[in-house]
Order: sequence, then C-alpha cells, then structure tokens
Amino acid sequence: YGKKINIKNPYIAIKNGLALVTEERRTTGIFGVASILFNSIIANMDKYIMKTKLLNKRKMVRDTEWVIDNLSVKTPSQNTHIC
Repeated sequence: YGKKINIKNPYIAIKNGLALVTEERRTTGIFGVASILFNSIIANMDKYIMKTKLLNKRKMVRDTEWVIDNLSVKTPSQNTHIC
C-alpha cells in the first residue's frame, strides 16, 4: 500500500501481488478441463516447486483451501473439475 511500482511486464506485476481477473471468468479466466486445485495455483506455480524439483502438494492443498474459503468457491472437492 502506498508503494509506487513500475510494471514493465507480467512477472513484475505478479511479484508485487497484482493479478488480472477477467470479466468473463467462466470463458477466459479458467482452465475448464482442470481441477479447482490446478486453477487456484497455476498463476504461481513456481511458488510450489521444492528444491527436489517436485511440487509441494501440501502447500498447494492449503493455498487452494484458502481460495475456496475466501472466494466462497462452491465445490465438493479441490479435485472437482470445473466443467
């Protein structure tokens, strides 16, 4: 808050906590054939890569739960596919 940033590319925007939420999220803002979990973490995938080059599933699940709770996503499971 109150910090000026010069956004030259998407990487800088993401690094500073900015994201784009499209107006037509159902058609342009999701991967419809993928799960809620995949859609909630894909924009920050590098955040989940461990030193072993494997994905940190525990962190992915925890962050997806945060998305579901805070954005009031109605889903029976994180593994539910959107379409």
